[in-house]
Amino acid sequence: MNDFGILASDITYFLVVFEQKSINGAARKLNLDAGNISRAIARLEQNLGVKLFTRHKNGLRSTEFGDNFNAAVQEAQDSFSNRLASNKNTNRHIRIGFSPAIGYSHFCYRFIQPLIDLAMTPEFIIAPSSQLVEMIKHREVDFVLSHNPVKFPGVIARSISSEGVVLCSRTGTEQKILILHPDMLGLERIIQSFNYETRWLLRDYFVISKILESNEGVMGLIPETLAKGRSTLKILRTFSKEGRITALSWPGSVGVELIKQI
Repeated sequence: MNDFGILASDITYFLVVFEQKSINGAARKLNLDAGNISRAIARLEQNLGVKLFTRHKNGLRSTEFGDNFNAAVQEAQDSFSNRLASNKNTNRHIRIGFSPAIGYSHFCYRFIQPLIDLAMTPEFIIAPSSQLVEMIKHREVDFVLSHNPVKFPGVIARSISSEGVVLCSRTGTEQKILILHPDMLGLERIIQSFNYETRWLLRDYFVISKILESNEGVMGLIPETLAKGRSTLKILRTFSKEGRITALSWPGSVGVELIKQI
């Protein structure tokens, strides 16, 4: 496997293609464009470093690697289902990490009912994306919501939502000082379009927001949900399709099931 994480959606598409023995058949069953399915299979093969299917006159035929991968996924899903069922009636502790870029209060309430249904006790942890990835690698958290796509072998990543980011200032005009959270550095194409001379990096979005509210000489890039909660801030520009929220978990962890329920 290379350094790219495997998307949970790609595994789902693989299972349907394996069942249907056809890209078009899988597309019809999933009600998706066949091109999306084909690209997902190609991406999965690239990430695994093997060929999963070969073309046949009657459609697709799975390779030995394809058969083995299907068996491994099915075994993992069965193991997870059994593990989840065995924990249904226990008071299980689950640790959920949030990147500061994500609206903490907006997402937390969406976890409450699934957690109640699963009889679990949540612990919510706020930390930068890079720290959360290290924590999940060391099994210090069970499930992570991250602002940036994170690529790491062994972690299942699922894009679950989009949250716009906005450029704000108190005056409603662009300023010479731009304040950013390090997570926003991935949006370099946007940042380069601003007219500023000095860049500050701060690791707390709430601190950034307060500075923007109290200082007329700065502007900042923050999540739209946070900006809308601060009436003194004026939004200069909105980038609704640039924010991405990614759910991360180890295969078989409780987080995968929770995100399916939300």
